[in-house]
Amino acid sequence: MNLALIFRYVHALVVSIENNSALSFAESVEAVSHDHFTRSLQKSGQWLRVLVSFVTRSALAGGYLILDDTILEKYTQGLKCIFKLKDSKTGNYVYGLNIVLLCWSDGKRCLPLAFHIYRAEGVSKLDLAMKLLAFAHDVLKLKPDYVLFDSYYGSRALMQQCLSTGLTQ
Repeated sequence: MNLALIFRYVHALVVSIENNSALSFAESVEAVSHDHFTRSLQKSGQWLRVLVSFVTRSALAGGYLILDDTILEKYTQGLKCIFKLKDSKTGNYVYGLNIVLLCWSDGKRCLPLAFHIYRAEGVSKLDLAMKLLAFAHDVLKLKPDYVLFDSYYGSRALMQQCLSTGLTQ
């Protein structure tokens, strides 16, 4: 596992937020070709091992998990995963992806850990959030002090999952 490449990849993600393609990654990081990023991204199992290794080495003890959803606005309408969505901030409709996101934070650092793309005809946002929490517990072996989410996710099923897995006390 090449940690230097991992850090270059994370750096590229941060500096190329507006355009997350392998080409934009390569343009923002010296000595890594876009083909190398493309091949690395295709090995998704490798990235899961990298994430698990990073989480365990970083000793993400305590802290808290954050569940939230957001809209990633896209201006292309012809893609299968792009939908017309109502933006709760503006009240307007936009085209984009509706993403349910899981992050870890200690109040100073915030690390995105996993996400699912929500589709209206698919699994509910609540079920996606519960899958993300199961991933944090079962795969990443996190033991946060708290799990934070807005009232949309406040359900008996999610609370029971948090209590039964020890994600909250």
